[in-house]
Amino acid sequence: RLKRETTTTTTTRGLPRLISAAALLAAVSRRCLAARSRCCFAPSSAVSLAGPRGGPPGAPARSVARMAAKKREGEEREEGPKKAAKKSKAIARDATPRREASGGRRVRILSVNVNGLRAALDPAKGADRLAALVSLVRTEEPDILCLNEHKLNPGDVEAAEAKLLEALDGAFETTRFACSTAKKGYSGVAMLVRPTVHGTFREVRAFPEAAEADAIVADEGRIVAFELDSFVLVATYVPNSGQTLERLDYRVETWDRGFSRYLAALDKPVVVVGDLNVAFSARDIHNMYDRPNFPDLCDSTDFDAHYVGLQQLKKQPGLTPRERASFAALLADAALVDTFRAFHPDANGVFSYFSQRAAQNRPNNRGLRLDYVLASADMLPGRDDPAKPTLADSFVLDAAPKIADHCPVGCDILLPS
Repeated sequence: RLKRETTTTTTTRGLPRLISAAALLAAVSRRCLAARSRCCFAPSSAVSLAGPRGGPPGAPARSVARMAAKKREGEEREEGPKKAAKKSKAIARDATPRREASGGRRVRILSVNVNGLRAALDPAKGADRLAALVSLVRTEEPDILCLNEHKLNPGDVEAAEAKLLEALDGAFETTRFACSTAKKGYSGVAMLVRPTVHGTFREVRAFPEAAEADAIVADEGRIVAFELDSFVLVATYVPNSGQTLERLDYRVETWDRGFSRYLAALDKPVVVVGDLNVAFSARDIHNMYDRPNFPDLCDSTDFDAHYVGLQQLKKQPGLTPRERASFAALLADAALVDTFRAFHPDANGVFSYFSQRAAQNRPNNRGLRLDYVLASADMLPGRDDPAKPTLADSFVLDAAPKIADHCPVGCDILLPS
C-alpha cells in the first residue's frame, strides 16, 4: 500500500496519506533499533522469547547468570581441590641412569612400536616420525632393531623395506618381516640386523603342545625369532585383549600359556622384546599414582586390591587383573625376568606408552609401561658362567623424539668371550 501511495500523483487528498505512511515507517524503524539495542546491550531486566543462552524461555539474563554461577560453585564443591589437582597433576619421573657395558663384545637391541610403517615412510604423512626413527638409530646405534605393529601387507614389504634401509643409511643388511595375512593393514613384526651380527631366523607359526591350530599365531605376523650363537632373540607384538575384552580369554588362557611353553622349550638363553600389551606393576599404570596407598601397591601382587576407586581400569585391555596375573605366570613358567625392573626396581614415572586421546598425557607424563625387555634369569649380572651372555643394561627411551604413541625400549648384552 505504501508503494501504491508513493506513486500516486500528489494531491490534496494523497499528501496526508504519504506523510502518514512515512511517519509510520520511521517509527517502526526506531522501535526495531531500540529492541535490538536492548537484546545486545541492555541490563539484566531484558527478556528474550527464546530465553538467554542456558536458561528457559523468558528467563531474565541476570537470573541465568545466577544459575550458572551456582552450577559452577556446585561443580567445584563436588570435585574439590583434590580432584581438580588430580586432573592436571604431572607424574615425576625418577632417574634411571644408563649402565656402561664393558668386559666383552656388546650387542645392543632396540624395540619400538611404530604404529604403521608405511605412514612413517611417507614424507607427506610421517616426515617427523621417520626423522625421529633415523635420529634414534644414529644416536643409539643398535645392532638389532625390532619394529612392532608395522601393519604392512605382504605385498608392501619389498618397497617399504627398500625405503627404510635407505633412510637408515644402509646400516642394516639382514631383515625379516612377519605380516598379517588374516587382516590387511594389521599387526606385524620386523627385525633388522647389522652385518656385524650373525645368526639365523627361526620360523614361529605355532606354539608347542597346542591343542589345536592357532590362526592368531600362524596368520597375524606377531613373532620374529633370531638365533645367535649364545642366545635367542624373540621380537613379539602380543595380541591386545580388545576394547570390549573380546580376546581376553584367548590372551590369558591360550596365547600366554602357549608363548611361555615356546620360550621355555628353547635350548638357549632367551631375550624377548616388544609391545607385550600389559602393564604389570602398579608403577606401570599412571592412574595408580593418585591412590593414597600407592607405595603399598607397588610390591603387591594382589591385583584385585589395586582397583579400589578405579573400577573402570578393570575393563581396560592390558590393565585387567587377569592379564597382570597371567603375565606374572608367564615370567615364572619361562624363568624370565623383567629386565628394566631388575636394574630399576623402585623407579617411578617410567612409561612407554601415552594415549593420544588426551593431548596432555605425554607432557604430564601420564602413561603406561606396555613395552618390555624380558630375559632368562641366568643372564642377569653376578653369575660366574663366562660361557653365557650377560645382560648389561635395560632402558626405556621415553625422552627420545616421538615416533608414535609408544617409546623405544632396549637392552645391552655382553656376549661370552
